Amino acid sequence: MAVAFGYAQAELTLASGDQQLAIARIESSIDYTPRKTTLEKLAKAMCITLDQLLVE
Repeated sequence: MAVAFGYAQAELTLASGDQQLAIARIESSIDYTPRKTTLEKLAKAMCITLDQLLVE
């Protein structure tokens, strides 16, 4: 299980309300471009700004 910003996929799934598959696709970067709203939910779940999420 991959970890982003110290969060496991399962934690981000619960905190953001997104599906774990979407989070796994974002981490793998394999032919997947997430929606801005998805990224905003993830940033909010991690208590960071969207800019901080995109920089990493």
